[in-house]
Amino acid sequence: MARPAASIRSMAARPSSLSLSHLVTRSNGRSFRHTHTHTHTHTHTPVSDGCKEQTGDPPRCVMKLSDGEKLILMVLADMYKHLEIKGEFDPDFISTTISGGHLWGLRWKYTHIPFEKSENPPEVSETVDILDMWSSLEESYGKLSPADNQKVEKEANRTSVRLFGFDANKENHYFIARYLIEQLDRYPSFRGRDLNSSSPRIDGYRRMYRVFEPIRPALVDRSLNADEIVKVLNAEPQ
Repeated sequence: MARPAASIRSMAARPSSLSLSHLVTRSNGRSFRHTHTHTHTHTHTPVSDGCKEQTGDPPRCVMKLSDGEKLILMVLADMYKHLEIKGEFDPDFISTTISGGHLWGLRWKYTHIPFEKSENPPEVSETVDILDMWSSLEESYGKLSPADNQKVEKEANRTSVRLFGFDANKENHYFIARYLIEQLDRYPSFRGRDLNSSSPRIDGYRRMYRVFEPIRPALVDRSLNADEIVKVLNAEPQ
């Protein structure tokens, strides 16, 4: 027999160990041991034996969710959405993060949660570097004088300086980039664009980034000049 809607609503509103907040904050699989220091300040020491997977030296936790935990979070997120429960966590974001396999995004979004320290997946770090590079290229190109714009277009053999995107069929960077832009609100200048290049681009971007990386530290208080833009762009085969 189906449970009345009012009863379901009362269940959702009642504090429970199966709350969306509880599961998200516990999903990294760690617990805390309360300790005292000699200065009588309180610290929380992570107990790493609850970590589900460790990588690196020294070992760092990698967030993992079992299939059951994913299902529970998805069900709770759906319940929060349909019952219009206003809480600390965004149910649409949680659902998108889990279904897209972007668990690293939970640490980016909810920085106040003491997740175990962990490295971003390599493809995420690479996508961020590439988007940083193209953001700098586009912004710098937009600040050039008309004469320097013509110089870039001629010497780099381009009619514009614009990120083409990634191949949605072959490059997972496409989905990571969309998640960064649409879910984590990063890189607003790329929002609304079609980032599907329909052809592989990552090898060319890697060549470009190898040229851009040594220049990057100097861009704290200045933009790329025309010669630097040409140098970076010409690293990508046409």
